[in-house]
Parts: sequence; C-alpha cells; structure tokens
Amino acid sequence: MINFVKRIKFLDKGLIMKNIYNSVLENLSDDNFYGIWNDLFRHNEKLKTHDKKEKFFDFFIYGMKKNILLEYDLENQCPVFSRDDPYVVVHRIFSDLKNLKLPEDNGDVTREFIAYAMTKYGWAVLKEGTYLFLPD
Repeated sequence: MINFVKRIKFLDKGLIMKNIYNSVLENLSDDNFYGIWNDLFRHNEKLKTHDKKEKFFDFFIYGMKKNILLEYDLENQCPVFSRDDPYVVVHRIFSDLKNLKLPEDNGDVTREFIAYAMTKYGWAVLKEGTYLFLPD
C-alpha cells in the first residue's frame, strides 16, 4: 500500500509539471531564458538549483517534442533541423550553463545566473504551425 501511495504522489507531481509546461508553452512567444525560468518556477522556489535545471531541460525537451520549440542558429539567423534527439539539442543549446558555478540553494538569484538568463537565446517558438517567434 505504501508503494502505491508513493507512486500516486509521483504521478501527481508529473501531472502538475506537465500542466505547468503546457501553460508556459501556451503563453510563450519571444520570452528569454529568464522569463521562461520564472514562469516555470514561480511556485517551486524551494527546489534545489540542480533540480530546477533538470526540470528546465525537461521543459525544453517536452516543447521540442510538441513541435513548439526549435533550435535556432543565431549566427546564421535560421532554425536548425538537425534530426538530433531533443535531449541532445537541449544540451547543445544550454551547453554553457554548466560553466556557471551556482550554489545549490537559490542559485538562480545570483548575478551570474541572472546575467546569463537575460542574454541567453538559441531557440525559436513555433505558434500553431503558422508563425515563428525568432530570438532577439
């Protein structure tokens, strides 16, 4: 019985995150990393920095699988259709995030993180298959 209750709680958390992901994707346009991060974690401030990063990556993978988020080449100013797995693409886009030395608690309120998050791009947003929001 205890394992069943744990599984239900785990599934509830997964459903809650999926609802949050869907809500953020529905309202997404030309948001930067910082705006998306805040939308995702507005009610989950107690999470460790590492856990937030994992959920952020999961959000991007989910958005790519839903054909809403696309990799975008800033230098050549065009979407990238590499056929790579979304996991690989997300880790490529945010490969420099691992260079930030963030504390496990409240790492997302440090100057270093905020500076990174306010200037980080590398994706485009496809809305309803008819409009592409490009990064600034």
